[in-house]
Amino acid sequence: MESSSKIDVGRTLVKGAMLCFVIALMFLVVTPVDLSAQVQADAGTNDLNHQEFSKRNAHVASHASIDLNRSHLSKASVFKPMKATRTRAITKLRNDDDLFDIVDTASGVVLIDFYADWCGPCRKQSSVLKDLEQTAIRKNASIIKIDVDQHQKLAKAFKVSSLPTLLVVKDGKILERRKGLSGHKLVTEYLSK
Repeated sequence: MESSSKIDVGRTLVKGAMLCFVIALMFLVVTPVDLSAQVQADAGTNDLNHQEFSKRNAHVASHASIDLNRSHLSKASVFKPMKATRTRAITKLRNDDDLFDIVDTASGVVLIDFYADWCGPCRKQSSVLKDLEQTAIRKNASIIKIDVDQHQKLAKAFKVSSLPTLLVVKDGKILERRKGLSGHKLVTEYLSK
């Protein structure tokens, strides 16, 4: 009998708490404001000065504790540029991409992987590069994969005679050329150049 009265008390407390929550929500509802007249009045003027803005929105500032005059804040403390973080280092060259533009705009080492989908060692090389993608990001390096079947002219221009072929490029110069499969250790060295 004692346990059933505890359950009844618990139910009553839950119902009371829910009722308090509903009442609190009713008091938080904001009365809608008709802004159409204000929009029509401002239709001819696009430039509101700070005083007009402050006067029109003073009620918002008083309720929300917003300081509309932020002149005391320096731009450096308000607008700190965010450092861009790369999440990918591997890019597959598309038909409309210009390899030379990509290499010229790169800030670090560019590792170019000439491969083909039908090539077994190329698939293994791709796995090694994927494993080292985070290392490439940390070292500010880029990896560009070039399918020789789609980019035959580039393969010919770079004299690719066997697959996979890796080129290590920095500052527009080819530092290394490697034919055949390259392991984790060698690729890590290439990314560090």
